[in-house]
Amino acid sequence: MSPASVQHTISEDRTAGHAAHAESHLNRLDTCWAGPTGQLTLQDYQMQLMLLEQQNKKRLIAARQEYSYAGQRDAQSRELQRQNEAAMAEMDLMSNEGQAAASVTDADHSSYVVLHRVVCHQNGVRCNRLIWEDEPFNVVVNREVHLAGNQPVADLGAYIAARGPTAFIVYRESHCGNRAEVAPTQRPSGFPRTQGTQQVISIISRELHAAIQRISKFAPHGAAYPLGGQPPGGRLPLDTSSLVSQSPFEYLPYFFYHHLDAIRRAVNENSVTGDLGVLLSYLQAYPDPMYAKCDELFGQGLVTSETLPWLFRPNETLVCKQDNRVLAYVLRRTPVDSGSHGIYLDCWNWGYDGTNLRRKDKHLTVAVPTYDTIPIPELSVYPLRYADEQTKQQLLETGKRFWGFRNQTHVSYEGPDYRGERIYPADSRCMIDYQMYRNFHAHAEAFVFSARPATSFDKWPEEISATAEPSPSNIMLLPPGIHGFFLKEKKWVHLLVENIKPVDWNKEAFERLVLPRRIKNMVKALVLVRKSDAIDPSLNLGLKGMRSDLIRGKGGGLIMLLHGGPGTGKTLTAEVNTGQVAGPPRVISPSSSKLTVKSVAELAEMPLYNVTCGDIGTKPEAVERYLATVLHLGQKWNCVLLLDEADVFLEQRTLSDLKRNSLVSVFLRTLEYYDGVLILTSNRVGTFDAAFKSRIQVALHYPALDRPSRYQIWQNFIEMLRADGEDMDFDGIAAHMDELADQEMNGRQIRNAVTTARQLAMFEKTTVVWDHLEQAISAASDFDNHLSKPRPFTDEEWVMDTVTTVSGAVAIRNRPDGEPAPLSHGKCTE
Repeated sequence: MSPASVQHTISEDRTAGHAAHAESHLNRLDTCWAGPTGQLTLQDYQMQLMLLEQQNKKRLIAARQEYSYAGQRDAQSRELQRQNEAAMAEMDLMSNEGQAAASVTDADHSSYVVLHRVVCHQNGVRCNRLIWEDEPFNVVVNREVHLAGNQPVADLGAYIAARGPTAFIVYRESHCGNRAEVAPTQRPSGFPRTQGTQQVISIISRELHAAIQRISKFAPHGAAYPLGGQPPGGRLPLDTSSLVSQSPFEYLPYFFYHHLDAIRRAVNENSVTGDLGVLLSYLQAYPDPMYAKCDELFGQGLVTSETLPWLFRPNETLVCKQDNRVLAYVLRRTPVDSGSHGIYLDCWNWGYDGTNLRRKDKHLTVAVPTYDTIPIPELSVYPLRYADEQTKQQLLETGKRFWGFRNQTHVSYEGPDYRGERIYPADSRCMIDYQMYRNFHAHAEAFVFSARPATSFDKWPEEISATAEPSPSNIMLLPPGIHGFFLKEKKWVHLLVENIKPVDWNKEAFERLVLPRRIKNMVKALVLVRKSDAIDPSLNLGLKGMRSDLIRGKGGGLIMLLHGGPGTGKTLTAEVNTGQVAGPPRVISPSSSKLTVKSVAELAEMPLYNVTCGDIGTKPEAVERYLATVLHLGQKWNCVLLLDEADVFLEQRTLSDLKRNSLVSVFLRTLEYYDGVLILTSNRVGTFDAAFKSRIQVALHYPALDRPSRYQIWQNFIEMLRADGEDMDFDGIAAHMDELADQEMNGRQIRNAVTTARQLAMFEKTTVVWDHLEQAISAASDFDNHLSKPRPFTDEEWVMDTVTTVSGAVAIRNRPDGEPAPLSHGKCTE
């Protein structure tokens, strides 16, 4: 039929009879078509569909002309002419589609039916989803434009039952009620939006439903319902055994875009294709226009704002770039297009509870590209299949490092924490123990796991045991951060696994201690024997399981006391800390040095937990709770516990200070049942409570440094600086070694003198020479001389409580039997 004849026919159809027919049609629309209007002959369905579509286009043109307002005809004539021409072009296109549909065999016609569905968003419309056999066209209802057809399907169940066996229904879905202008910007089902009419396929055959279930990678229309559950929606009013009993699944083009290859493989692998073959034939005959766009762009590694939602596929791994770090997640369900806000992604990755890997929910948003076309890896989130090998290897290495620290581990850390709030110096020691972390912080964010069950399409495990070996794809999903307990700061910190390193034990440091050989051997033997879980079993040195007291649980630990004057090496004997001060000047000290300081803990390869009186507190109840916690950690982590300057808890009880008596009692009772290594240091052993003497297994006295000891300490410092490449006149300083050894200084004072000399040289931007050391020693000597004037006794005399009475001072002398004498105030003499 030529365009001229079509125009002539349109003009003739504008009669009173046609107007009456249109009015009757509008009345049916207003009542939502309460009943069926007849049956359609389906002997040659596809050809009839083509003819009906052409006829509907004619009616569309007539309706537009019939219901145009008289006063607007002249102004709208040109627009109507343009619409008529567009309708004629569409008729030609549908004619071609009809010929393509004719290639489908007659046997296929009975397997599916094509219907038109109108979704109305206009307020006040009672029926918001109407189904038609013919293509809807514009009609005016109460001066509002709506879409409607001539052949409504009021009872879909009866329609399908009368038609015969049907595998699926094809809905060509349109929106009315100002259509695109009022269409929601975010679809509840989570599918990408399409322009104009979109095609929805509803599966109603059990056979076809089962076939698609077997190859599906994710749920249709984005529903993430539980395994074995049912999709949302009511029952379809169909009473035939060939149809599924629940509401049929509806599949949009997005679903078939990600499953078309799987459907082809399934059809090719089976000689009898059945309904799945019919579905494949239809999808190939009527592909969605977005398929070609996506294939072309994605094949080049590019994406646009239009194709962005089609890029993501549920249950696949995504790469996320956050804070200069790369993480991996699994997309849980179909992405949601949030319009200008971007694409919303519901994801998960693995978290660890100390026993199992469990899923943690994560919500990501991908911004819409601002440019027309961008490379896919430039997105903040993109599928792993578009990542380069370097990114994949980085994810794999990070996951392996996390998995290697899943059990209790003593590690070294250097660098910023996870949030970048603090930078830790080299070899900062910490413990990684997720079970212990959960005991103390059960409600931390790290232990907030997903409560959503896996879907029937989810092939990922719901959890993975710590004893299992995860696959590489699961290893990639492990987080880049892990929680550890810093032994020095005594707090849990979120760490980066990339900054964690094995502990570099410095066992030679113990040999540098200036102590008699017999004392060194005793300390070494006691600590190594107590380390029953970590030493070589072939040595047969462990004491585990051996009773050391008549009452089980008592006296099982090793409690050592190191006492002596300040700077004699008590803390150095026990302490392990190899922190390096960041940047100049580098300070060498027992507690903060560039080189590893030898200690008992280093020798035995045991963590050191340093506790101070300030950490413990002074209230008896709080002290008991804190000590119980510390001793529990020390036993679980096989630590060397160091209680430095423990005089306040070990001092002799009196009748006047009941609060301090309570502290001493709590401390005594706690130590009695500790099964581990505890080292106490004190400068005033003469004031100890008598009850502590029996609880201390070994007490080592550190006398004041004599000349040979001072010579050795000076030599040790110079050798360490020489090995470190320090800018120092070593030969010139070595020439004054005898003069240095003659200076009555303790180890800490020697360290301070070396540090001061280095800082002076750094300020002058010159080499450290003897003059710098001499200047530092002179300043320290002046201070010591000033302090010694009102106190005519040495540090050693003060420690041993052999102080003579001086003006205004408290005199404490030892009794002949060795017991400390009661405190007495000396008489003031001028």
